Amino acid sequence: VLVTRARAQASALADLLSREGAEPVEVPAIRISPLADDSPLRQRVQQLDSYQWVVFTSVNGVEAFWDALDREDRDARAFAGVKVAAIGPATAEALLHRGLRADAVPQEYVAEALVTELRGRVKQGDRVLLPRAEGSRPVLVDDLESLGASVDEVAAYGTVVPEGSQEKAL
Repeated sequence: VLVTRARAQASALADLLSREGAEPVEVPAIRISPLADDSPLRQRVQQLDSYQWVVFTSVNGVEAFWDALDREDRDARAFAGVKVAAIGPATAEALLHRGLRADAVPQEYVAEALVTELRGRVKQGDRVLLPRAEGSRPVLVDDLESLGASVDEVAAYGTVVPEGSQEKAL
């Protein structure tokens, strides 16, 4: 079984597959990279109390956001009064590990299901912060705006293709 997750996240899945009798082959399709300039993210961290929602779409986003929160000398208390959404249970668990319980987690772990979960909860004019990977597809922003939200999308981390991955996959 080809495991394409980033190296830091692939081992747990590979171990599980091995225990079930599969022969996992780890070939990371992406590597998580820090941003060259994280000042827009850090600025949003300082303005956290101006948002009604923060929507996390990955564990990587949670980790990058928490790094920025820490660099700004802030912690989970900065989320007081802010609702939090997670795209799935792993992202919700990463938040819980940092002292936040997600207010919304869809049953299906895709952007469209997350928007469905937030329908009726996100109100007209709500400010939503969306920290995520550079170059993410626009569907989540578009759909949240269609619910009446004002969405601030901010890059929290980058992704790059690891050297040698393409050759190893062949």
